[in-house]
Amino acid sequence: MNKKMIKTIAVLIAIGLPQLSRAQVPEVMVVVDMSTSTLGEYQGTSFQEMEFLFAEQLANSLDHSAKCGFSAFAGQWSNACPPASGQIQAKGMISLLRAEKDCAKTGRMEDGTAIYSALLHVSTAFGEQASPRSILLLTDGSDNRSSISASLITQWMQDKKIRVDVVGFSSLDHVDFPMMIGDSVKYIKMPSNQDYQEVTRIAEATNGVFVRVTQKGDIATAVRQIVESIRRGAIPITTPPTGYIDERMKGWLKDRIAKEEIELF
Repeated sequence: MNKKMIKTIAVLIAIGLPQLSRAQVPEVMVVVDMSTSTLGEYQGTSFQEMEFLFAEQLANSLDHSAKCGFSAFAGQWSNACPPASGQIQAKGMISLLRAEKDCAKTGRMEDGTAIYSALLHVSTAFGEQASPRSILLLTDGSDNRSSISASLITQWMQDKKIRVDVVGFSSLDHVDFPMMIGDSVKYIKMPSNQDYQEVTRIAEATNGVFVRVTQKGDIATAVRQIVESIRRGAIPITTPPTGYIDERMKGWLKDRIAKEEIELF
């Protein structure tokens, strides 16, 4: 085989493989559920702490070229720290979130779980360049506070070509929930009845994945699955759209993005 033929084959192979150019640096927005229910524990570790541990391991596992940003939510949402390169910034943002772990419990942030509204909010935090964009939702439950529906946010993400990956944190049987009784904290066993059907549909409709973490020991495997999904970000969303959003509806959705935010970053 001569050099010219080898060169031609190499070019054809290169054309056929999905690649990340310098202009296609993955951007990931990590959205952390800070509702009071995440303070529930299983085997001595709260689900909120598991979310933080997951975010730390994710920051250590992403390619150095990837950009990572953060936002938090409960019944309302925080300002978004836009995606930026560097593990130092990511760890700094996680430290800030840890310092605000009781924000919903103390009333600094309205309690509840406004998943769809939070997703809409952070979808505006990405840069304008043609980078693969994805949102990583860390939550322990289903939406109970948003003013928009799951189907509408799914169509919005498909229109914006933003993939949504979801990690659900919950046990398979019970949760030890801390409650103040008298002058001391007591742990009350409560049933674990989280419903992840809607967020799973959102992930599947945007070529994302749903992963469940039931205990601290599951985190490393879950991080590997999410990192692999993020690396597929260079591949355009090919899932058939669940519907189409006209310009009027787009304007209405933009108006739903609240101007007032809780400053966490």
